[in-house]
Amino acid sequence: MVRRSLVTSAFALSVAYASSVFAADYSQPGPVAFTEAAPPTGLLPGNSAISVFTPNAAGQYPLVIATHGWSADKSNQLGWARHMASYGYVVIAPTMPNAFAPDQTVWSANIRTLATNAVDASLFPAIAAKVDATKIVYEGFSAGGLASTLAAKDKAPTLLILLDPVDNNNMGAGAIGSVCSPVLNFFTQPSGCNNNMGWTAYASNGTGPLVRMGIKASTHCDGEDGPRALCSSFCGGAAKTTNRDNIRKYMVAYLEWKLRGEADAAALFTTSALSADSALENTAVLDRPVCPGGVTEPVDAGAPVDDAGTSVQDAGTLPANDASTGGTDAGVPSGTDAGLDAAAASGGCSCSTTRNASISPLALLLGLVPFLRRRTSKRV
Repeated sequence: MVRRSLVTSAFALSVAYASSVFAADYSQPGPVAFTEAAPPTGLLPGNSAISVFTPNAAGQYPLVIATHGWSADKSNQLGWARHMASYGYVVIAPTMPNAFAPDQTVWSANIRTLATNAVDASLFPAIAAKVDATKIVYEGFSAGGLASTLAAKDKAPTLLILLDPVDNNNMGAGAIGSVCSPVLNFFTQPSGCNNNMGWTAYASNGTGPLVRMGIKASTHCDGEDGPRALCSSFCGGAAKTTNRDNIRKYMVAYLEWKLRGEADAAALFTTSALSADSALENTAVLDRPVCPGGVTEPVDAGAPVDDAGTSVQDAGTLPANDASTGGTDAGVPSGTDAGLDAAAASGGCSCSTTRNASISPLALLLGLVPFLRRRTSKRV
């Protein structure tokens, strides 16, 4: 009996060890083969500068619209796009018009148009055949995060993923309160390229479920996967491979948890798991209702619940409201609050809807890099 008990215990331990060893590492490329191609004519009227990533195997997959930031183009989203596609997602990465002076109304309309056209079998049967129309995700970096938020306000996606979003003239702050889709929100360290984290409304506002995380020792450049020369000089320092790996991990895990009910992925988003990750700070998990009539999420016992010890509802661990910003500062690291109003009003260097006189010539040179790269036929 003792021998059998020892054998049984050893077997149980080996199974537990194997499970931990072979649990999915979402920071690494997934197992799904996919094809990268130009879009069919008319997918986004007037714009052919789009990449579409489609899993090769038959079937329908969630759709992600991946939007770049100010002064960039689709190339700065291709790393994220390829990574998500390798886990079985259709990803559309457009180049938005007038990247130096983005019109957020146009950008958000483009996101909605792509989400609509991609599931229209009468117009684009090849793409529509691959897309699960009940699972649409908007993902946006910086000014692309603002555009994605505005799009989510007018056409609710299944999920909204924001990579160090910025605001302009409080457009995002006004829209986020109407967003009821689940949101995953990444914040990097403050710099001149992200309004010194001035978009405080993003930390806790909205009506749907929210997961927030700050990336320690990060820069605004970590939010895009397709490095641009000189970014390290003007946005707080060069992006780090470890930070990008962490973003990849949590981005894909969030998709796998919310859209496929993966238990390994869900386990990463408990408040205790997030707070135990030494690479993160200012984490929060808010389990709030999804949009009425929205897509039903898979039932998963591992789904996180509110935890006052780490959530934005815990006033003891997060900064108090700051009347000078007109909003809730929950989740913004201490010491980064100064000057947020002025930065938000001007739109910072990442999202101005007009050519901003406060943008330095060197910052404009930074923005020219994507275009110079194309002229020299280099691919980053």
